[in-house]
Amino acid sequence: MFWKMILAVLTLAAGYLGLQSGGAHVAVLSGLVALSTLLSIRSYLRRKPWWAVVMGTLAVGLTVGHCSGSTAITLGAVVVAFIGQAVIHDMLQQKHSLERAFPGLAHFRRFAELIRPEIQQYFIERDTEGKPATRDDRSFCYAASKGELTDISFGTKRDYHKAGQIHICNADFPVPDREEINLPPLVLGPTRKHPAFIWGRLGVGDMSFGSLGRNAVEALASGAGRAGILLSTGEGGLTPYHLNGVHIKPTFVQYVAWAYAYALSFVSRSWRREPMPKAGYIGSGQIMLELGTAKFGCRTAAGDFDYEKFVAITSNPKIVAIKLKLAQGAKPGGGGILPGVKVTKEIAEIRGIPEGKDCHSPNTWSEFSDVPSMMAFIARLQELSGKPVGIKIVIGQDKFITNVAEWMKEHPGKGPDFIHVDGGEGGTGAAPLMLADFVGMSILHAIPLVDNILRKAGVRDRVVLMSSGKVFNPGQLVIQLALGADFVFAARGFMFSLGCIQALKCATGECPAGVTTHHKWLQRALVPRVKYVRVANYAETMHKHLIKLLRVVGVRDTFELMRGHIRIVSGTHNEVPGDVVHPYPQGCAQPQVPSIPATFGLKAPAGPPPCAPPPGVLPPPEPEPEHAKEKGDPRGPVLIQLRVADKH
Repeated sequence: MFWKMILAVLTLAAGYLGLQSGGAHVAVLSGLVALSTLLSIRSYLRRKPWWAVVMGTLAVGLTVGHCSGSTAITLGAVVVAFIGQAVIHDMLQQKHSLERAFPGLAHFRRFAELIRPEIQQYFIERDTEGKPATRDDRSFCYAASKGELTDISFGTKRDYHKAGQIHICNADFPVPDREEINLPPLVLGPTRKHPAFIWGRLGVGDMSFGSLGRNAVEALASGAGRAGILLSTGEGGLTPYHLNGVHIKPTFVQYVAWAYAYALSFVSRSWRREPMPKAGYIGSGQIMLELGTAKFGCRTAAGDFDYEKFVAITSNPKIVAIKLKLAQGAKPGGGGILPGVKVTKEIAEIRGIPEGKDCHSPNTWSEFSDVPSMMAFIARLQELSGKPVGIKIVIGQDKFITNVAEWMKEHPGKGPDFIHVDGGEGGTGAAPLMLADFVGMSILHAIPLVDNILRKAGVRDRVVLMSSGKVFNPGQLVIQLALGADFVFAARGFMFSLGCIQALKCATGECPAGVTTHHKWLQRALVPRVKYVRVANYAETMHKHLIKLLRVVGVRDTFELMRGHIRIVSGTHNEVPGDVVHPYPQGCAQPQVPSIPATFGLKAPAGPPPCAPPPGVLPPPEPEPEHAKEKGDPRGPVLIQLRVADKH
């Protein structure tokens, strides 16, 4: 307040003196010069040197411009003043060594560092070398989500002889195209009161509201519901955006179209009267609730587990299963991190945390500390919810999964209904460098390890083994299924379907594609009513190509896939079968008993539940027209279509 009073008084005084000496225009100029000079001094005192440089440059430019009357001289003075002040600032500051040694010039290096990631991505990196996802992987996701051609020309660009490459073994007599392949749903918790029937073999991975913005969550929820696949909430808790999905608002053009058609219906019977377009929610499909160590959504004010909230949330019919997150591939043992720049007021209210402060989830659960206490906690949640409960782990020391398998062997009918193994190469919105780069086993090694331990203990048929880690295309999906997974989660692939450009700014809240940001202007980039169709397109394309690859291998279900169906390149002239690199335990090399309804004598519904909002929410919009159901339609769903009635 004191500074504002000084600024006002001195600016008015300078203006008054200018008015006395030269008239109104001189008064305005004098006031602006005084204000710029004072703001420059104030910025420097408040340790905001670049604001000081800008304000000082403005003051010099105004003064020289008035005195010289020449535009060229004024511009030259502004440039000289800006460079001079920047050089003086660099020489006097003490934080940056290069700027003290090379004042002015060091900023060219800073600018080069600023644009380096974009130069690398767009001009230098090869199609098969980008990280975390290659350009080829991203291109497939973009094309699949838009319903465009995903085929390539002239042959593969991969180094087919490079050690570590994995090749899928084709059969001499593939399954004929004329023979239909329909994958039965998986069953989670067949002995539970409410077993879950999961369609397909691919689901939307754990991405919470907070890590993702509102528009992204809405699009993923409705896209997964439209495709009939499972969506995991992430550890941020269940939100209305997961349940309601995309909110559709009729546009002005749609109202005009409706009024035009309605008016014509009075003139000609060939025009059918349509109901007025209205707002509503697309809704969502099946949801897996993930609970992390912070227990967001199911915690008391003190941070303890709230069983009453848990029962209330899991009673929602859209929640089909519950997952307890013990670790995450990108940061195993490190807990969760949500930077303060992404903790908005809404997220703070949902999670029960301070607004604008870094949110650190504990690195372990307070409700259990070993396998027996964990199993007791799981059993209680299974009893309270009546639904399947599983765990998410990252393999480091394999004694944990060995203890889990031995405990399940000693306690028939008890234990987790599914185990989700996340790979060390998994993605995240924010993670410490040392955890992301050095901790956790690769998913391609972890899947066969866990599969073998469960087989050896004789409990493999009691759990559904899920996996996640760098799945962008159908080939990577089939490889994880062949290694031993029953179901696969993908996260970054679905982010690419939303428009993610791999800018690597997830932790800053400055995502240019509007996916991992809560900035209102940046979120405008992601239009949910368009992107949810692309999410569904990507999921459907992955499923279509999965069926094609099953035909190529010569099997009719993913449970028939074995490690011998893939080969791993070990050198320029050698490929080793997958069951040699990762051999099955002795006597356990037979295909797994499929976790499908027929195995347990259950009758599954005819198909996945329809994509619809929960009861009590605004009514859904009118049925989508045919053109919006076509793959890649850029217009997305609309609420009204002008149709000519059948005259017959």
